Amino acid sequence: MRVAVINSHPTQHFSPLWREVAKRDEVQLKVFYCSDWGVKEYTDPDFGLAFKWDVDLLSGYESEFLPLRARPKKLGFWETDNPSVGKALSEFAADVVVLFGYSHLTNWRALAWARRHRRRMVVFGDSELKHDRSVWRRIAKQLVVRGFLSQADGVLPIGNCNANYYRHYGVPSNMMFWCACPVDGQRLLSSVQDEEAARVQLRNRWGIGPNDFVFASVGKYIARKRPGDLIEAFLRLPETDRNRSWVVLIGEGPLRPELEQTALRAAGRAILTGFVKQTEMPRYLAFSDALVVASDSDPHPLAVTESLFFGRPIIASDVIGCIGPDDTVRDGENGITYPCGDIDRLSDAMRQLLGSSELCHRFGKHSREIAEGQDVRAAAGKFTEAFRKVMCLQRSGVMERMVRWIPAFPGRSQ
Repeated sequence: MRVAVINSHPTQHFSPLWREVAKRDEVQLKVFYCSDWGVKEYTDPDFGLAFKWDVDLLSGYESEFLPLRARPKKLGFWETDNPSVGKALSEFAADVVVLFGYSHLTNWRALAWARRHRRRMVVFGDSELKHDRSVWRRIAKQLVVRGFLSQADGVLPIGNCNANYYRHYGVPSNMMFWCACPVDGQRLLSSVQDEEAARVQLRNRWGIGPNDFVFASVGKYIARKRPGDLIEAFLRLPETDRNRSWVVLIGEGPLRPELEQTALRAAGRAILTGFVKQTEMPRYLAFSDALVVASDSDPHPLAVTESLFFGRPIIASDVIGCIGPDDTVRDGENGITYPCGDIDRLSDAMRQLLGSSELCHRFGKHSREIAEGQDVRAAAGKFTEAFRKVMCLQRSGVMERMVRWIPAFPGRSQ
């Protein structure tokens, strides 16, 4: 099978997946990138700095950078426009085209090419339905998203919330091929080597005691990530718990001044690390004891998946998109969920972990077990199997696609 992937730009999480898929004899893979962000320096407005990833993103698989109509300042719909994508797909003679959602003009161009040449089209993404939208936005999405997905031959759900999204927009179960949003766990663990030594070294650097409990968050200092909630929840812990725990915010962003003011109330036990390079991130995951994700919007945070490989318990707000019995956060199994924005409930969850080493151990054990299914090697197998099944499916006719496109009305199943 000749599989073409349309990716907005190289990323540290998906490049290892393409390497693993490329190793498989039954697939000839080529990744077409819409932009060179990540391998060349670009400015991230949320981080507020220019950088490029410090890990290899291009070796081990075939790739091509598509010419852009104009270099984008952000990878928005109209700016991500590569007019020659159809020509590139024809030259590669793709049997299957993998698209990452509908939010780039290039993806619609690739969809048109796949339909015109009667090639299979598969959709991968992390979208979910956990947030309220205006009536007009819901109507627009019913038309646009259903229209896009009605043309797909298959989708690759990465968890329960993502699968619910596809069902809502009319994708039938026989077109869902479960996958994972992958992390190169082997690289993460091997880059640390001696986990205990890395833990001690980094704790010494920040002045944290070897037996103190570290609650870490990973992400940009921006409003939707709600990084200040973790500090506020720490401040509501009893004094005895505060004296044996820390909060560490791993990231950077425009909320730094505000967070620094809040951190002053934590008597030196709230740390803002600033931007951490990808090669350094595994050491920070190793030195923490639990990961906290307080976001009010976060489709499928890969920091959660990375933490699983180090056997960390997770505390997560209930609106992030990776919660479910088949996902990376499983309430009561490897973590605790709480109502987003409820600082008292977040503080209670932190107290539960501080008060029970047995609970932390049990959650951590389950985290490692869940991580096995999220590794790039497992995901590569699921990707390849999905392509094979999609090729075997009977091609949907025009009328069947039209029925899938028609928005759901009362009395019609969603």
